[in-house]
Amino acid sequence: VEFSPMGEAAKPASPAVVKPTPVPAPPAKIEKPVRLKKVAPLLAKEEPPADPASALNMGFHGDGFEFFKIQLTNLLLIIVTFGIYSFWAKTKTRQYLYNSTSLGKDRFVYHGTAKELFKGQIKFVGLILITGFLTGWLADSAPSLISGILNIVSYIILSLVVPVLMVGAIKYRLARTSFRGIRFSFRSQLKPAIILYVKGVVLTGLTLGLYFPFFMIQVREFICQNAHFGNMP
Repeated sequence: VEFSPMGEAAKPASPAVVKPTPVPAPPAKIEKPVRLKKVAPLLAKEEPPADPASALNMGFHGDGFEFFKIQLTNLLLIIVTFGIYSFWAKTKTRQYLYNSTSLGKDRFVYHGTAKELFKGQIKFVGLILITGFLTGWLADSAPSLISGILNIVSYIILSLVVPVLMVGAIKYRLARTSFRGIRFSFRSQLKPAIILYVKGVVLTGLTLGLYFPFFMIQVREFICQNAHFGNMP
């Protein structure tokens, strides 16, 4: 122990701190990169595009023997019921023919009923009987001049009634026909139908029937121009 000049004992010197020498870390092991095998991507099998022309092909899937049974049953029932069953027979025939006709992969459907045809026939027959009775009764009870005028008037009335009935029948047939759940329709006023019919009848009579083919073409054009599928003309 050493003493300082003042007589106090000096503190012992602290021993030197030896820092340990850092040991270098071993070099990191470099791994070789793993080569991944190329895998072809899984793609959906592409089907050849459908031919747009074949998608619009019309077809008929009826069977002659099956249709024969329907017609035979209809004929027997018409005979038994004295013709009353003809409305039901016509409805069954239309249903079979419509349901057997296809466009693409879908078929047409007929929704008409026999009761509707029966009611329409009663209206038509009643209108004809009333018109014929009135004109005939007035013609017999009136002088010859007035009788001739009444006959002309009756022919004019009948010529106006026929196009009205024609348009009504077309409207009914199209409204009761559907394709892919969409109904057809016929949108025409009565005036152009009456003009077309009267013109055709008059010209057919004046030309001794030569104008009749042209008249039928005009009727078909009139029907096609006013027929609609849903909202499409």
